[in-house]
Amino acid sequence: MNYSYWEKEYLLANIDYLIVGMGLVGLQSAIGIKEAKPNAKVVVIDKHSWGLGASTRNAGFGCFANVSEILDDLQHDSMENVYATIRKRYNGLQKLRSKFGDAAIGYENIGSIEIFTKENKAYLHKGIDSLQGINTILYTELGLDNVFSFRSNNALPNTIGAIHNA
Repeated sequence: MNYSYWEKEYLLANIDYLIVGMGLVGLQSAIGIKEAKPNAKVVVIDKHSWGLGASTRNAGFGCFANVSEILDDLQHDSMENVYATIRKRYNGLQKLRSKFGDAAIGYENIGSIEIFTKENKAYLHKGIDSLQGINTILYTELGLDNVFSFRSNNALPNTIGAIHNA
């Protein structure tokens, strides 16, 4: 690829930090670097002219865990590591909210619903059986009370139940 004079001389010259990705993590990283080192030249690039990844399309950054994700993670990692990850996600969300304010980022804590169909009935029952234990740990670790609860749900076709995340 041939770069123009302006790209070589001004955009790509003397970069201290190059961040790939204009999503939540990339932009937060750039902000953090500039706060710590105001004179650093920080360049953020993305494959799109404006970030079209998950950070600009959904609220995944506002969800720190769901029951089936926790149970799956516990099959592959220790309980200590799984809950340490949840704690980091939760604390990161709180830091983001504190830094910018809920209104500025459009944050509303309206919860979420994990829906289970007839095909994943076993996952639903495993989730229901684990709710009390998971809620107890989340209360102990984060001070969050009754994060998850079961909801019977037959309103949607082929749906047998849901676990609500408060």
